[in-house]
Amino acid sequence: MIPTINNTSKYLNLEDLKLLSRHTGPCVTMSIPGYQPGAGAGTRHAHLRHLTQTSAEKLGHLNRPKTGEMVAALELLAGTLDDGHGGPGVTLFCAPGLTAAYETPGVRADAVTVGDWFDLLPFVAAAQTPSQFFVLGLSRNQVRLFRYLRGKAEALALPAGVPLSLEAAGAFDEPEHTMNSHSPAGPSVGSLRGVRFASSGDQDSNVEYLRHFFGLVDRGLKETLKGEPLFLAGVQEELSLYRKAAKYPHILESECPGNPEHSSLDQVAKHAAAGAVREYRLAADRALGALPEIRDKIAGDPDGVFLAANQGRVRQIFVAEEGAPEEKLNAAVVEGFRTGADVFAYEGRELPGFGAIAAVLRY
Repeated sequence: MIPTINNTSKYLNLEDLKLLSRHTGPCVTMSIPGYQPGAGAGTRHAHLRHLTQTSAEKLGHLNRPKTGEMVAALELLAGTLDDGHGGPGVTLFCAPGLTAAYETPGVRADAVTVGDWFDLLPFVAAAQTPSQFFVLGLSRNQVRLFRYLRGKAEALALPAGVPLSLEAAGAFDEPEHTMNSHSPAGPSVGSLRGVRFASSGDQDSNVEYLRHFFGLVDRGLKETLKGEPLFLAGVQEELSLYRKAAKYPHILESECPGNPEHSSLDQVAKHAAAGAVREYRLAADRALGALPEIRDKIAGDPDGVFLAANQGRVRQIFVAEEGAPEEKLNAAVVEGFRTGADVFAYEGRELPGFGAIAAVLRY
């Protein structure tokens, strides 16, 4: 049995795409961008009403059963979203036995499609971009910790084991090889008990103190992070040193260079959101980079990818977000999700050297 989704506020994620891929037509996908009252782009009510009417007309042309029920369901769902106060971008999905609405902040224009599958291609990247993680603002003068969740950042108190600054870390044990050493005094120094000398140059000593400081931060955060991703923000040299000192295994590759000491929550959220997108793009680039070496693949043939996915033979799909023909690319993506393939969306009209779509085959 195909599960029914019924919600009006959730963000799309990968599991949602997989569930939506299991529905067959007629499928309506209706998107509107974020709207704020007084913005001069027409009312949210007018946008929803127009798109609902367009969907009804397209469903009517299909002359298929249950389209009347779908129109009624769309009108009811659209009514729940029209409170007169605006809101974020949203996408409505409707098929026999299913109505659902998701917040989709990346939607920039009105769009409606009616077909045999939901239009999932525009949401592949956003649904797989990290949406929940910790942000660590690193500075020798002040360590800051934030929780990022779907576009918003919340400041958190540092755990007891995390020093606030390099100076505060002096209250903790120092690394032995950076402490001052002493030598027994000889007869020429009179009554002095010992001669103080440095065991390394000042620059090397500073680096070791920072490394020790960052090691304390890393260990002190372990229980708070509990395995969730960590996004770093700070001066590049210090970020590199933190990565060398840290043992936490879930630090995002993407990061935000710059001093985070005085960043507002809005600034933290903005940089974290951009970093999350970069993290997804980096993962997609790494996967795509291996494609030239793979022998069992299909390149530039959406019909061939669709057929192979239908047969359960596709392990990975790479698709250009602005590629053509869009309907065939979307069909291949939907079939890939339905049969368990990993799907990566790539910016632009084509994958470098592979056309608008490529697939790695299981056999």
